Amino acid sequence: PHKDHIEDILSLGSVEIDRIVLPTHLKKSDYLTSETGSNVKRIFEEYHKLSKKCIKSETFYIEEIQFNFFCSKSVGKSHLNNHSITTIILYLGFKIVLFGDNEIISQKTFLKDEKFHFLSKKCDLLLAPHHGRRSAVYVPMLKNLDPKITLISDGNPKNTSVRSIYGCHSK
Repeated sequence: PHKDHIEDILSLGSVEIDRIVLPTHLKKSDYLTSETGSNVKRIFEEYHKLSKKCIKSETFYIEEIQFNFFCSKSVGKSHLNNHSITTIILYLGFKIVLFGDNEIISQKTFLKDEKFHFLSKKCDLLLAPHHGRRSAVYVPMLKNLDPKITLISDGNPKNTSVRSIYGCHSK
């Protein structure tokens, strides 16, 4: 977990959380270290509290909507982006793949997972991995996903933007 994805955690206050999905294989020491500044320490402490309530399920349903969760546990822990949860949502024949910050190394492990490979194939909507940045473009994954639409959440095009590659692999 990086601060840019969890910094709103403190605003939850007394909100009752029914389900939460987090990378359960990470230990507190993997993301909360002596170098963690005091200004963000509270955020990570709250994240840690929530991680203890985490569901272990890889799939659950809300009515007819199916949620499937994948997390690469076999990659090193020095780069937390590769431990982001990837979510595949299936609803009435529509398929959405939300990648989080996963970069190439974790995408390679996902493609080896038969369930992921099958569920993610030919998606309708892809939220590009790691905001659509160069560090997360993995063409074999894009070929498997074969998205109709790809959303890129990176701001202004920078040196790390690869919008043209996503454009070539989206319909």
